[in-house]
Amino acid sequence: MSAEKANNRVATLLAEAQRLMALQRSEQAVPLLNEALKLDPWNSELRLQVGSFALRQGSHKQALRHFEICVAEDPGKSAVWLQIGSCHMLAGRHVEAAQAYAQARQGNGDAGAPSWRYARALRLSGQTAQAAQEIQATVALPNAETAAYHECAQLCMELGKRNDAERIWRRLAALGSKSLVGACARARLAMLDDPPVTAPDAKRVAFHLKSAFHEAIITPGYMACRSSHHVLVSHDAEELVAFDPDVIVACDSHLAAMKTLMPRAITVQTRHGMGSKGHAPLLAQTCDYLCLSHQRQEGFFTGRGVRPARGFWPIGYLQLDPLLNGSLAPAALPGKPWMRSVLFAPTIGESVSALGMLGDDPVAALRPDAEAFMLVIKAHPETAMRHPDWWARLSASARRHANVVLVNDPMADIMPYVAACDLMVTDVSSVMFFAAAVDMPLVLLSNPARHSHPERFDPEGPEWRWRNMGEEVEDAADLPSAIAAVLASPERHGAARQACRDDMLGDLTDGRAGERLSRRIAALAPGG
Repeated sequence: MSAEKANNRVATLLAEAQRLMALQRSEQAVPLLNEALKLDPWNSELRLQVGSFALRQGSHKQALRHFEICVAEDPGKSAVWLQIGSCHMLAGRHVEAAQAYAQARQGNGDAGAPSWRYARALRLSGQTAQAAQEIQATVALPNAETAAYHECAQLCMELGKRNDAERIWRRLAALGSKSLVGACARARLAMLDDPPVTAPDAKRVAFHLKSAFHEAIITPGYMACRSSHHVLVSHDAEELVAFDPDVIVACDSHLAAMKTLMPRAITVQTRHGMGSKGHAPLLAQTCDYLCLSHQRQEGFFTGRGVRPARGFWPIGYLQLDPLLNGSLAPAALPGKPWMRSVLFAPTIGESVSALGMLGDDPVAALRPDAEAFMLVIKAHPETAMRHPDWWARLSASARRHANVVLVNDPMADIMPYVAACDLMVTDVSSVMFFAAAVDMPLVLLSNPARHSHPERFDPEGPEWRWRNMGEEVEDAADLPSAIAAVLASPERHGAARQACRDDMLGDLTDGRAGERLSRRIAALAPGG
């Protein structure tokens, strides 16, 4: 291959890998990066990208090797020194991290400005006075990152300035559900005035957020654990490493990377749904303990030869706690008092989502008559990111029709809308089991495309085994009549909903999954 063709191929591979990583499809990006590096092993920019990706996956040792090769070629490259600083932070080497960030200041690039990362490395290495100077200069910059204010609040707490820290976290908490930093600030505020934990079996428990919509899933867990354990809620891997947890709790596939970073910690996977869609068995293999909605669900995994490293924890499902224990306030919906409300909650998999069935005007496909019911649309949190065309159609359709509420905040918790509505329309989204938990009538769309594109089609998964608990629709033309039939007779499929509830949740419907999680953690012996 000529040099020109090789360079073009490297550029193409790198661009495609970056696109896949932005979509959180890292398993598809890795082979592309490896191929590109074989073609051009001395490409400094490519090696920086490969190292950065390894760093995001928790492989800080591998990343550091790439970065050291980069600075050997170009010792003054500031961007690489910044990444070297992150590698040291993830290894708990705070002094070395501070030195790397200082080196970045001297190099070529845009690293000369004050940095909250440098301030954090200084704080954790005991250089508090210098950290205070650095963070004050950082937050004084125009358009300072929200993470800089979070670091400022952390430093305030260390310096005994509790009120200043609270004021900063309240500002961050007001950012809403789209912000991971805001989610962490809300957790800090919830626990700010808690008394010291003195229980002899208390553990250091880190709840890790990968996505902002995970906040609603894990909040019942950390709220229940806070009185018995030393709790940290964070989206930041470096902060978790500095916390040195005994236990890491998360609800997505990144726990394997967390285990690489913190090998002594026990990992607990709560899952971010109750269905399968081909994903659940993979999650079970990334953790030490897998939480189940009920003991009966263990057979689904063991029947496939899948078992977490240390075992199963049947505790219920955390996100359901507020709905089941009566602490949740239903969403306030507009409309006429007599008008019933229908919640449309589709998932995102191309071959299984209802959105792929409803054409250019989804509202009209769901409800030809605007006076028939109030339509509430709460799409999957990642719809706009993964399928901007679907989101554009949904938004335009909602604007064209009366009596429609489109939940524009993609990361908002769906539970208040479940509590407020009379009927749910969904596909194979796990929210179907939330409806079953409170005996909410269902219409279930089954996308025929699942047979030709089976990536998310798991016919043995509970989302397919329990289609009989709702009015099943395979042709979108039949959808309005199915909704009308279930609204007229909400008791339809009631026995199947009860059977599903018994199978999926059993007697764990008291809204105390968080408490059971806390007790399981307390019962862990040192080392798991």
